[in-house]
Amino acid sequence: MDVDEWTGFTRHFTHLKDGAQAKDRTLLLSAILGDAINIGLTKMVESSPGMTYAKLSWLQAWHIRDETYSAALAELVNNQLNHTFAANWGDGTTSSSDGQRFRAGGRGESAGHVNPKYGNEPGRLFYTHTSPTSTRRLAPV
Repeated sequence: MDVDEWTGFTRHFTHLKDGAQAKDRTLLLSAILGDAINIGLTKMVESSPGMTYAKLSWLQAWHIRDETYSAALAELVNNQLNHTFAANWGDGTTSSSDGQRFRAGGRGESAGHVNPKYGNEPGRLFYTHTSPTSTRRLAPV
């Protein structure tokens, strides 16, 4: 919640039909955290008093998509780049990158796709790249 207050990255998780922002930021961040730590919605609900699977599932279905993740990630990277502390990380000649996979519910459009490492279980792969400093801003994909 603190990072969102500094950056406003959750504003990118808009409703699929009307483009409205999620009304419950705690619920939104809980769904994102469930993805980030690979525990899924059921375990997130079990560990969060007062939260229901129905609410979390609805929010995930209508507000969390590849393009909303991309825009939010770009917002976070650009805020990091503009932070004064970024200059302490070096001259931009080195970088770090990592891939992450988030499982998704249902079968949908990925039913026929087979990933050599993950099989045909639905999900999304994210590749994150960080460099110490840069003069280029990350644009949402």
